[in-house]
Amino acid sequence: SLCNTTVSCARRKKRMSNSNISGSRPAALTAEEREEVRRKIRETTRQFDGRTVNTENGDGPAIRLFNIYRKMRDMCPLDEITHEEIREDFLQSMMVEFMGFLSTTAIPFNCDDELMPRNRPAEGESVRVVIASTLSKYVGRIIRCIWRLFPSHPDFAELDINKQTDVPDWWKRVRPGFEKTIDDFHRHMDSTYTFGAYAVRPLFLKNRYNPRAGQPIAEPIADFVSEIDLHSICKGLMKKASVNIGQGEIGPLQQRAWLVWLYHCLDRPSEIKFIDIRSWMHIPALGTVNAPTTDKKTKKKYSCGLVPDKHDFFCDILHVTAALFAVEEGAYRTAAQKSTESFLFQPFHGKSDNNVAKQITAVIRENLPAGTPTRIRNELSCRSVRYAGVTTVLANLTMPSRFGSYRSGHAGTGSTMDSYTDLKNVILSLPGGRVLARWNDYKREVVLPSLLFVSDQEMVHKFIEQLFLMSIPAMRRGGDKYGVTYALASSFVMYHNMVTDLLGMDDACSTKARDVARRVGLADPRWSGLAPEEVLKKWSQEALQNFRNENVELARAGSRMNEFSDAINSQGTRIVEISTEIQAFRQEWREQRDQDNARHARERSLLYDRISSLKTALQQKDVHIQRQELQIQRLKNAFISPARPDPSAGVVRQRDEDDMTMDSRSSRRRLDTDEHTGEDTGEETSVPRSASAASASTAGRMSNSSTTQGNSSRPTLPLEHNNLTRGVSRQGGCKNKNASGVIVYCYDNNKFRNNLRWRTFEYDKTSGYKEKSLWQNCLELCELAASEDDKQKLARTNLPQIEVRQTAERIETAAFELIWTLEGLNIAEEKAKESKKNPSQRKKPTYQAMGRRVTAVKTSNGTRDLASIQLEEPAAAAPNNLDQRDQPAAALEADETQTEATQRGVAQRRVAQRGATQPTQATQPTQARTLAQFGFNGDARRRNVEQMNREFDERRAAEAAAAAAAAEEE
Repeated sequence: SLCNTTVSCARRKKRMSNSNISGSRPAALTAEEREEVRRKIRETTRQFDGRTVNTENGDGPAIRLFNIYRKMRDMCPLDEITHEEIREDFLQSMMVEFMGFLSTTAIPFNCDDELMPRNRPAEGESVRVVIASTLSKYVGRIIRCIWRLFPSHPDFAELDINKQTDVPDWWKRVRPGFEKTIDDFHRHMDSTYTFGAYAVRPLFLKNRYNPRAGQPIAEPIADFVSEIDLHSICKGLMKKASVNIGQGEIGPLQQRAWLVWLYHCLDRPSEIKFIDIRSWMHIPALGTVNAPTTDKKTKKKYSCGLVPDKHDFFCDILHVTAALFAVEEGAYRTAAQKSTESFLFQPFHGKSDNNVAKQITAVIRENLPAGTPTRIRNELSCRSVRYAGVTTVLANLTMPSRFGSYRSGHAGTGSTMDSYTDLKNVILSLPGGRVLARWNDYKREVVLPSLLFVSDQEMVHKFIEQLFLMSIPAMRRGGDKYGVTYALASSFVMYHNMVTDLLGMDDACSTKARDVARRVGLADPRWSGLAPEEVLKKWSQEALQNFRNENVELARAGSRMNEFSDAINSQGTRIVEISTEIQAFRQEWREQRDQDNARHARERSLLYDRISSLKTALQQKDVHIQRQELQIQRLKNAFISPARPDPSAGVVRQRDEDDMTMDSRSSRRRLDTDEHTGEDTGEETSVPRSASAASASTAGRMSNSSTTQGNSSRPTLPLEHNNLTRGVSRQGGCKNKNASGVIVYCYDNNKFRNNLRWRTFEYDKTSGYKEKSLWQNCLELCELAASEDDKQKLARTNLPQIEVRQTAERIETAAFELIWTLEGLNIAEEKAKESKKNPSQRKKPTYQAMGRRVTAVKTSNGTRDLASIQLEEPAAAAPNNLDQRDQPAAALEADETQTEATQRGVAQRRVAQRGATQPTQATQPTQARTLAQFGFNGDARRRNVEQMNREFDERRAAEAAAAAAAAEEE
């Protein structure tokens, strides 16, 4: 039956259910069980889409053809296709490949699984093939079968399977072109077409895999594709040849001639049947023999110039023809062959074109290596020889393709120019012939082998007469075709030694040549006394040497050529030496250039460092001058400032000398804390936050008291945050510029290399940071938060940009946490609060925000220097429940409310404070946390802060001693 029913999804579901139940692969079904499953599936399918039995049976031929195609490709049949194979656009790709197969393969009616006709046609009968419209319907049925198996495929979305007009869009587009392609393929088919479900594999002249001559082929063969070529088949046929072949029989050399002529003429098998010897022409001027062929389709004659092979005799068309004439008497005709005596291949006459193609195909397949796979064997046919010849011509990219067309009979230029081209002119076919004979230069003339070097030409003619048995008079001595016979005999003699060496003494061609030499008594005056067989060897050796010398591609270099080659080699050696010297000079120049560049870079770096140092020194001098002027101004203000009034008595107390000295000292301390750089004294000083706060509070009250008493005309002590060195900018802009960006900017401008306080860095108005005071406060906070390692790292040059950025971000994070600590907040609690806020409302480490927060901290602590702030733990035994930081301010407030007598006691206590050296154990401050715990790493400023703390403790101790003495006196 032609119908092979498909197994639907229900079968796969049943297999899956059986596998799930048993946990293993179900046992194979018997033939009866499989048929029962198919019957149930057909019934279920008809219930699903309404298909009748006749409709279902109509899918059989299409499914069978599709399964044959997939079997050829080693793929599963239709009923075993998985969704993975047709997912997305894979279905379209699979069907396009199937259509490509149908458009290049003839499908006979009632064919077998190899796509061969079941009923072999009789001689001369044609084979019916399936037409394009039927194949198009088959493709449509396959698409619907896949649709039923996979109804949820995207290509079938929004389509109704019960509507015959509902098909995928891509099938509607390609169907017309698909049918036209099949019609064109059927129209160009001829009798040489070989039916079968296999592609045509070209049979090239020689593959590069083949071993060298004389070396045995390793067994077993590992690569049949590389081993099989026309060279190996012809070699096998020559080994089978025999001298004693019967008249009328088809010998191996006859079969070898079929293949080689088919390859060199690029003909169809049916066309070499009509190669006529009477049309041959020897053209000595061009060194060729013209053997025209006829195109059966167009009935045009084409020239075919015969060109000898460049390397050996196996596929040499002249040696092939000579061996056929000499060993198997291919030029002899009986009386019964009188009507066809001039045709080269007599066995083909009386045979149909299809029969000729089958005979040539059989020759190829019978001479393949043992064990050749069936697929490779079926892909090789008579068409393989022509395929290989045309491909060889086209593969020569230096030769225009039209020269191959002039030899094969195809359209040369594809234009009207072809109608004016003389296709019989042998010049047009010679370039293609040279390429087929393996000559590199298709333009260079190839000289035919010749025996003209023999002085006794009469002996040569006798040898030729005994070698060839010619029935055609024109081919004998004196005929107009005798030049062809002479060229064939020359080729046969030239390769005699090579044939003997490669195939042995018992080879048919070698044996025939020796028999003829003995029969005619072959002799040469140059080698008198030699046996005929030895003279034949001498002729063969000299003929091959002359052939190689006269053809440039084979000629060996002579004495003059050797001299010329030596001269070229010497010039080449000198060029190489010069090139080496140039390379060495270039390398030396590059090294010198690199050294100069490095030296210049060092000099520039030193110069830049010197300039930067000078600029820094100038800046420090300017700052020192400003500091001195400010100190002078403050000293003046301190000496001329009015006495502070007593709020309780309503009397203004005049400042004594001790008070002015104390204020002057405090002013100097505050000045050194804010602006001193260590240039003049080598050491910086600082004032404790509590002392600064008390001084600021006192100065504020003094100003208010003066105004209240009407003494506004007298100058007052200016507040610290209004000193001359603080530049406050109220300009806006620079949003979202983080503190890390400020650090990166300062690093890029080499501000960390001068070992200055970060707050004193030179401010550049063009930097993009418009608020100078906030910029300085941010840098001051970052300096306190930075670790010593980060400071040392930023002081280095040529630091990678990523490392600079990471260091800046690390300092920014530490500063952000430090400002919380300075504000008296808990870092963990603040982080928890920030995490609950909207990201846009969280506090950001911009230099404006951090600068403002630093300003607020300074204001709240009454200081201009963050380093002077001490972070202390609450004291358990502090009097009046005051923090250690608040005690100096409270003491000063108590001093201001004392009476005149108490004020004199305060003066005495100050004198005692200056004379005190060590605080008592009772007045030791409570445990305090300094800024060292937050990144302040113990420089000169910290030592100054510790010194001021000791002075403050000494003062407290003196005051306590004075109060105790006063209490005892009372």
